[in-house]
Amino acid sequence: AGVQTVTVSYTEGEVTETATDDITVNAPATLTGITLSGTYPTEFGQGDTFSSEGIVVTANFDDNTTAVVTSEATFTGYDMSVLGEQTVTVSYEGQEATYTITIVEKKGTATNPYTVAEARAAIDANAGVTGVYAQGIVSQAGTVNNSGQISYYISADGLTTSDQLQAYKGKGIDGADFESDDDIQVGDVVVIYGNLKKYNSIYEFDANKL
Repeated sequence: AGVQTVTVSYTEGEVTETATDDITVNAPATLTGITLSGTYPTEFGQGDTFSSEGIVVTANFDDNTTAVVTSEATFTGYDMSVLGEQTVTVSYEGQEATYTITIVEKKGTATNPYTVAEARAAIDANAGVTGVYAQGIVSQAGTVNNSGQISYYISADGLTTSDQLQAYKGKGIDGADFESDDDIQVGDVVVIYGNLKKYNSIYEFDANKL
């Protein structure tokens, strides 16, 4: 069924015009560029994973508005295995911007071990504390326990008045037991491998590490 006839009834009289404002429809704003900001460190250890976390990507438009870009932006062009300056290219809707990072030899490795100060700083920052190496001079030696472990301390200069790093219940090379108290002596230069932690006020390598 449908409407077949419509009858309109009206009263004849004066017609009054109503003024209306012009309606302007703006075209969508056009992207004019992207900018980068943030406080993420620009220096990374070789082999680290670059993350865009902390870097803010902002899209700029021709109507003077801005918008923060999240997952739509892509980061390419860098190689964390190559030392030196690297340029990260950030792309968004056909626009590109760059962010410069510097790849340095990673600290805490067998070939570039932490100093005592660097190891303590890593503990404070709770970053780079697992499976790392640190070098120092034995400042306090201990005695062998029944498990072939010795707890001892190292410092940068071998003095007890300097910042200390403890090797708690340490083992020998390749996990071997210590056989004598003389295996670790004050003045020895050692490289220790293990996991760093802070126990109360003591900066240390956890137990059973080389």
